[in-house]
Amino acid sequence: MEQNKVDMFLMSNAEYFPEENMMLIRERLQALPDECFVQLSTMQFKSPVVMLVVSLFVGGFGVDRMMLGEVGLGVLKLLTAGGCGIWTIIDWFMIMGNTKEKNVLKLMNAINMIQSNPYGQTNYNNQYNQYNQYNQDNQNDNIIDVDEQ
Repeated sequence: MEQNKVDMFLMSNAEYFPEENMMLIRERLQALPDECFVQLSTMQFKSPVVMLVVSLFVGGFGVDRMMLGEVGLGVLKLLTAGGCGIWTIIDWFMIMGNTKEKNVLKLMNAINMIQSNPYGQTNYNNQYNQYNQYNQDNQNDNIIDVDEQ
């Protein structure tokens, strides 16, 4: 991807990522074709500030964890009343960092998807062959040998 597109993406989304990952993100973005810029620029990331506000007001109910995609921890936090308040207080200090890390994972997953299939093309023949191979393997497993009985 062109340097000015990479810089524009990083400037507009810098608040969503940890500073220590910015060089890695820059390198991964530069390796992408220019056509992928539109896909990446439309991605929406969770705001660490909004997550902090959510954590302050309803974090004791596990809503902050559920919004990050950690539903199991959110339910556990709800059932334990925020770990008797201790877990809630710890999350107040950690939620912004956790949100930024989740955003980096989301971006890296998107980059990996784009690199494996840059133009959004689906190889239907490959999927069909995999499906047929799966069916043949299952049919062979279901055949019972008469000598085994």
